Amino acid sequence: VQEMRDQRMSLEQQLREMIQKDDITTSLVTADRSEMKKLFEEQLKKYDQLKVYLEQNLAAQENVLKALTDANVKYAAVRKALAEVEHKWNTTVQTLVASYEAYEDLMKKSQEG
Repeated sequence: VQEMRDQRMSLEQQLREMIQKDDITTSLVTADRSEMKKLFEEQLKKYDQLKVYLEQNLAAQENVLKALTDANVKYAAVRKALAEVEHKWNTTVQTLVASYEAYEDLMKKSQEG
């Protein structure tokens, strides 16, 4: 997940740098009005490779999310079992402590009386 986040931040930074460096003002001023659509299409092609990387990253995110969800579902039963074991353990320890305290009390009373 961290790798994906780092990759996305890197792609975002690359995109920002490309946008900052990309000045098509001269092309817009010199192009005929009828050629504007074609000009924009050509200029946007510069971003196609980065767009592909972003789409791959988003697709990978879906796969990672699905894998994490599946793992969480499988782990839910383990968490429940561990919680039950912990509860039994705590109950047993409390019973042993109470028994020890009762034993100590009996020993004290038997020595006194």
